[in-house]
Parts: sequence; C-alpha cells; structure tokens
Amino acid sequence: MAKLGSWGKAVQGKTQFGGRSRKRTGGGFIGDYKTEVGVKHRFIIPTFIDEDGNEGVFLQSRVVHPVKKWGSVAIKTKNGNEFKPYAVGTSHPYKQPSFEKSLEIAKRGEVDVFSQLASLTETDKWAKVNELGNDRNTEEGKKEFVDFIKDFTAQNTFIEAASYTDSEGNWKDQIENYLLILQLETEMVEEERSSGVKRKVAKVVLDENGFPKYEPKFWRVSAKRLEAIKTSIDFALDNSLLSDDDLHPYVENKDTDNELTVYTGWVELEINYPHKEGAHAKMEAGREATISAVNSNASTITDEFINNFREDKADGLYEKATRDFDFSKSHLKAHTRSEQLEMLSSEARDYFNYLLETYADEAKEYEDRFKGYFANILAQAGETVDEVEETTDESATDTAEEPVDVTPEPEVETETAEEPVDVKQSEKDKLDELLGGL
Repeated sequence: MAKLGSWGKAVQGKTQFGGRSRKRTGGGFIGDYKTEVGVKHRFIIPTFIDEDGNEGVFLQSRVVHPVKKWGSVAIKTKNGNEFKPYAVGTSHPYKQPSFEKSLEIAKRGEVDVFSQLASLTETDKWAKVNELGNDRNTEEGKKEFVDFIKDFTAQNTFIEAASYTDSEGNWKDQIENYLLILQLETEMVEEERSSGVKRKVAKVVLDENGFPKYEPKFWRVSAKRLEAIKTSIDFALDNSLLSDDDLHPYVENKDTDNELTVYTGWVELEINYPHKEGAHAKMEAGREATISAVNSNASTITDEFINNFREDKADGLYEKATRDFDFSKSHLKAHTRSEQLEMLSSEARDYFNYLLETYADEAKEYEDRFKGYFANILAQAGETVDEVEETTDESATDTAEEPVDVTPEPEVETETAEEPVDVKQSEKDKLDELLGGL
C-alpha cells in the first residue's frame, strides 16, 4: 500500500509513513518521467488528502541495494523475459516504509539475502587483504593493496548494501524517491517581444474547459532535486514572481516537534534541460537541468483547476498511482528470501554460497542479529516468535506481483555513495588513508 510521503523526510534521506486505503481502478498505465535533451518541461505537484484528513504529496521512498554488476540480478516477468534492475529493494525489517511491512517481514523470519551478501563480501575482502601479508607502509606494498582492492571490487561486488557511512561516520540509507507529478502538455508557438523580435516559446495546451492538459508521471528524484524545487519557489517569492496568495501550503508531521509547512504543491514549475551532444548527452542534460517557478502572471494553474481536480480527479488518481507504483516498481519490494535467491545470477549465487560456507560463523552471527530485529518488532506488536511459528503455514507465504515488461531507465538525479559494510572503523580509516590520493 502506498503512503502519503513526507517532503522533509525525503530530503533528509529518511523513509516516511502514512495511511491510505487502496482500491482498484481502470485506465492507462502511469509511466515514468523522462529527461529530454534541449527542451523545457512544465509540471505541477498535486496534493492529496488521506482518510485521516492529512494533506501531502504522492512521494514514495524506498531503501535500496544498488546493483553493482549489470545482470547480476534479474526478475522474471510474466512473459518469461528477464527484467534487470539497477537497484533492488531490501527486506531488512528496520528499513521498510511502514511498521506493518516490518511486522510482515518479522513474521516471515527471513534474513535479507542482499544485505547478507553485501556484508559477507566485505568480510571476504578484508580476510583476503590480511592474507596478502604485505607491508602497506612501503610504496610497493601500498600499490599492491590498492590494486587488490580495485580488482576485488570489480570481480566480487555484485550488490551494495542499503546503508553506508558518510564523511562523519554516520550511517545513512541509500534511498530512491519517486514523486507523482502532472506533466503539462505544451506546444511551441511564436511570440513577439516588446522589441518586435519574435521567438518560439512553449505554451501549455488547454482543454475545452480552459484547464491545462496533463499526464501523470512517476519522477525518480534525489533529495538534491527535491531541494531544488523548494529553492526555486523560495527564489520566486523573494523576487515577487510569486506571492503568498499563489501558494497552497500544507503541514506535515502535525503535533510533533518536526512539524513542517510545505509550499511545493500546485505551483507551476519549469525544468530546462540544456542542449548537449555525444554519448552521455542525456545524463549531462539531466545533471545540469535547472528548475524555476513560473511567474504567477503566466501560470495556467487556477483555483478552479485545483478545485476541479480535488473534487473529480484526486481520489481516482491516488488509488491508481498506488496500484501502478506497486506493480511497476516491483523490483523495490521486500521480496522473500527464496525470491531473492532466484533473482541472483548463477555467478552471484555461486559466490554467495561460497561465502556462506567459508564464513559460516560470520553468516550465523548475521542471522542471529536479524533474529533480534524480528523479536523486537514482534514484541512491539504484542506477539512472540513462538506464536508466529504456531500460526504460520504455506498460505502465509508472501508472493510478489509480477513486474511489468519495462526496464526503468536510470535517472541521473539519484545520488550514490561508497559502501562500507560491517567493517571496523579502524580498517575503514586505513582504506581511506591509502586511497585518499587516488
């Protein structure tokens, strides 16, 4: 079930919670928003009101394991084809979008394959580093160590962990954010300036009621991109391009110390992708794209349009977005352990089996740690491990929906970070010191 997302928590890199009922609706499939080189897009971010009266945006955040090697993870589609994702969701119980999902995983009692694989890979790397037995205080020994790390990473790192440490040693999650936007339909028209010079500009297309035409899209955005949207609105306010009357604020985290007023809903925004050439044109255009708020005098968004959307479109679109997101983003789900093993390529699975056998004690320690997580979550829910084991049967097995036959195109906005996993701080410090000059 999808949740109303928190703008502030997404920018901070944290998962969010909320509540919304789910109901099937018909209609076309909501696709992904795409970068286009050398063009400008207009869009708005709609807000929705949930069953508890809370207002927010459809912003989904999922903790993921980046796939280091292309093809090392594949999901079978209903047509028998393979979908090879660039990232996969974690089934770590503490990294889920809701307590209900965490409880579901705790009842299942299965260790996340991807987390364990990433952790044992690090264990293997440092074990082999110790086997080198070289003197890293010499230039020759340092070079041998650096070459080994590079080669090991290239050969053996199939999956990265869902968490990493920042420059200050704090643990952070690797998160993907998906924002539901309404991409406005535009057409190029010739406009004459006051100087008499004519130029082509993109104008929003209106329907028979005078409302802007749009298409809903899922936009994969980084925290940096979300912050850029907020900054563009602040800039417009400071320069009198927008007034307070043009804003439709809503409050997140009511009645808490983290209360936040958000002003990003219903402002007409423009994203400008610069013209680029070459093999990486799309990536460069996406990286250098700029976002600006449209002057209130030129905006096509009216109170009548917003009220019409809220009365006639909001509930249906929210329910549809919930269904379509769960279906099209099935690679982000917390899959069962057997499904995760099936998703690994034969090479990655062979390496994982080697790790489990070679580092049996470390694997057992990791499993015991997860059992502690499960017990804590079950205790919060007023249940025990014994009660769960007594009531669990084959019908309780969690089955994932089939993913669509579409390979999502990685957007450039997603931020990545180097991934140390379960490594002692002293060893990480040594690695940082030795690799610092490269």
